Amino acid sequence: MNRQITVGEVIGGTFALARARPRAVIACVLLDAALNFALDWTHQRFEMEWALFTLLVAAVFLSTTIVATFAVGHGTSAFFGLGPTEVFIRAMYGVAVWTITSVAAVLGLLALILPGLYLLGRWFVAMPLVLIDGCDIIEAIAKSWSLTEQSAWPLTSVSALIFGANFASLYINEALTGGYPAMAAWLNAAQLLINGMCTVFGAVAAVFVMIALSSKPEGLVDTFA
Repeated sequence: MNRQITVGEVIGGTFALARARPRAVIACVLLDAALNFALDWTHQRFEMEWALFTLLVAAVFLSTTIVATFAVGHGTSAFFGLGPTEVFIRAMYGVAVWTITSVAAVLGLLALILPGLYLLGRWFVAMPLVLIDGCDIIEAIAKSWSLTEQSAWPLTSVSALIFGANFASLYINEALTGGYPAMAAWLNAAQLLINGMCTVFGAVAAVFVMIALSSKPEGLVDTFA
């Protein structure tokens, strides 16, 4: 039976892992902010359809999550050691895992909110299991469900905190932009950075939880040396 992990342990471990890979974390945050800035600009300039805009927002989120998981989980040398074919295969498996788990979680969120968050908690480590451990799609989903059995509610709380921080930044940005239009550009930039931080924090947290609840992958040995 797997041990239980606490919210405090996840938060503390995530920051510790981020400090071990500071350049990778900062680069991923800036990448996410830059991509979302370009997407927002394109949306406003060309009046993009909301369906397409939403799809591209999801694509940016997924891209940042995959890059951050690879960068933090493997490190530069181990990452390039995988080879382009293996990286591509794992990335495609990651897209499939994210799509399957996200659709199920969204349906749960639309139902009563809590079931969706619970599913996010149970599948919290599915992405790093694919990208770092090399699991296939079904194996990653099943193994994540097993590993998080005793930690479902703490991980649900972490998921809720990440989503809450992101939505709070959106709400505050909208409120302040209306009251201080001259500061709109700075406020939007700050919100994009916060959004990037939330996305990368979630990716790093998933890597940490995978390490804490399972045997440590070889690619992470140098992180904790």
